[in-house]
Amino acid sequence: MAKCLKFYFDCISPYAWLAWRPVNAIALKHGIKLLPVPVVFAGLLNANGQLGPAEMPNKRLFLIKDVMRRAASQNLTFNVPEYHPFNPLISLRVASLDLPNEQSIQLTGKLLDAVWMHGENISSPKVVSAIASSVGLNGAACVSQALEDMALKKALREQTDNAIAAGVFGVPTVGFNGELFWGSESDSMNHLDAAIQGKDPVDYEVFERWKSIKAGAIRKRSHEV
Repeated sequence: MAKCLKFYFDCISPYAWLAWRPVNAIALKHGIKLLPVPVVFAGLLNANGQLGPAEMPNKRLFLIKDVMRRAASQNLTFNVPEYHPFNPLISLRVASLDLPNEQSIQLTGKLLDAVWMHGENISSPKVVSAIASSVGLNGAACVSQALEDMALKKALREQTDNAIAAGVFGVPTVGFNGELFWGSESDSMNHLDAAIQGKDPVDYEVFERWKSIKAGAIRKRSHEV
């Protein structure tokens, strides 16, 4: 299979929205196929024993200011959704449909913008249907399939499981040539760009030593005494 950029995302993450345009630009710059891969962020968190940013009150408050600042740096209009966290499953299942690549890219961008640029509630079948229709799909049929088709539900679970097996722990993450690049920040995008050019500075001898280092101290959990 030719090299491609796998964009692991969940619409629940504003950082996936922030990463979307820079990743598109990098794919176009290098003439590499961009493959959106919907995953369930909650599944990634559960697999790695993590809380989501919105589940930590102080981080939840910091996060939204951080997103506003980063959106401004891209000249993007930012809005907040009606609910957060919200249930993203309908949108993720529709995004998991077997579509032509260009249509999949259009749909992904529209779903992310719907939440974080327009403040829409994509837990609503009506909203997702309208978004799917806007990229030339039969929106009502797509939503019906997302709600009823067990094969489509299974596909999203498998995408999430495969992402976990590949080492993905959060969104957005971009997979390229066996490496993972997590985050929406400019340095994350620069690291991805360098890797595509064969200039990844990772020293794998040092990396292998890191993998074998033992913990010298273990942090007690809050419930331990």
